[in-house]
Amino acid sequence: MKEDFRFEFRLLAVVLSLAAGNVPSITQTVDPKANAILSLMQHGRDLQQKGDFLSACRILRFVTDHSKDSSTQAEAIYRSLSCGDGAVSVLNVQRSAFYHLRVLQIDSTLEAEMSRTQKEQVAAFRRIGVPITLSRYSDGTFANTDTISRQLLTKVYRHTPFGELTAFELIEYEVSPEGLVGATDPNVIIKRSLAFLTDYPHSTYSNDVHLILGQAFQDLWTCSLPDMIDYSDVLTASQKADPEQVRQEAIQHLELARQSRDRLVKRKWDRYHDEGLDSLRAKQHTHILYYVPC
Repeated sequence: MKEDFRFEFRLLAVVLSLAAGNVPSITQTVDPKANAILSLMQHGRDLQQKGDFLSACRILRFVTDHSKDSSTQAEAIYRSLSCGDGAVSVLNVQRSAFYHLRVLQIDSTLEAEMSRTQKEQVAAFRRIGVPITLSRYSDGTFANTDTISRQLLTKVYRHTPFGELTAFELIEYEVSPEGLVGATDPNVIIKRSLAFLTDYPHSTYSNDVHLILGQAFQDLWTCSLPDMIDYSDVLTASQKADPEQVRQEAIQHLELARQSRDRLVKRKWDRYHDEGLDSLRAKQHTHILYYVPC
């Protein structure tokens, strides 16, 4: 159990060091050790890209511990977190294969061998501080339950590129003890989106945020229609009183995203957005909900 928290303690030491002002000036001469850290960072990126998430994560954790540059630390933390998510994705595909092996009802050692390998991988990740666990709320699905790293990125490292990226990603997700879960309240997404645009007024993700805002307001407009009475609880009192304002907000943000569709970074403009924009202008049902569970 002690090993699971080693990385969190090391991150705390890094945070305290930064708070004390121990951040190197960009004018300082880069020494051989700093160059070695940057090379290790590249090795971590390469291993992550090739799918060796465990080796990548080990290197990235080392970089976080030994780098004196906040931007490098932030990237290492973000990529280490992503490696944990990538490993979870692989583990869950493997568990899905177990089901089909059982359907065949063929006496085979394959499932036992794969299951043993999975346990070894999970134990290895946990030893370096990546808390991969089986979710309590689903049938044997793995989750990366690291809540500390994302909080560090959005608070301590918020002004780094990877702090900004994490803040953007968390607009549509909730951080929970069970890992990341999709946000289902359009008004919460709207609040986070507007806060992001205030905190990062020149962000490269601004156009993507307008698309997210358009989708959230579109959901609210759809839920305000008479045949969607069962979904009206997602609306605030002012939105129920003036759904036209909601419709206009949806059109405004979707139109901004449409005009900037070639500059979207993490999202893509598709025909469903075109159809939604046409329906909104015609005051018709959009026939799609992006965030509200159907």
